[in-house]
Amino acid sequence: MKDQMTVLKDIEWITGSKQKALMSDPGDFVKGMQKLGDFLTRHGQIDQAPMVKNWVITDMLP
Repeated sequence: MKDQMTVLKDIEWITGSKQKALMSDPGDFVKGMQKLGDFLTRHGQIDQAPMVKNWVITDMLP
């Protein structure tokens, strides 16, 4: 339990508006995940990269 509390205290909690900015197209999260999908495709790890922006739903964020 002590280890988990140490980890939780070290987490940077971000506001809902910051979360929405990261998740909205073309937010940094969306861009980063798209780059990862493209990288994995180029290196034969997956057949086709998904369009990340089509899978991220921000309606529930403030």
